[in-house]
Amino acid sequence: MEKNLNDKIHEKINSWMNQLDHFQLQLSLGKMEAKDEYAKQKKQLHDYLHKYIQSAEHFEHVAEEKMDVIKKSLTELKDEFQKDEEATEKTIKAHKDSIVKLIEKVPA
Repeated sequence: MEKNLNDKIHEKINSWMNQLDHFQLQLSLGKMEAKDEYAKQKKQLHDYLHKYIQSAEHFEHVAEEKMDVIKKSLTELKDEFQKDEEATEKTIKAHKDSIVKLIEKVPA
């Protein structure tokens, strides 16, 4: 039997409705995939920033420790120079006193 025009129109409309339902389903799935991907990327960014902050805090701590070591070393060096300077001044004074004594012994 030949399908009448009304049946053909209904079949075509049903086919279009099925395709529309399929497209709506694909759109919904795409939206869900997009949300999932966004959440994944957001978590990766959060993890990266967390690691970056931890690294920065670690480097800050290490830098502070190194700075303390440098300050201590410079203070020790300054103290050594101060001791050497005092010893040199004492030596110069002792030599000066010795020279003065020698000059005093030399007959004029």
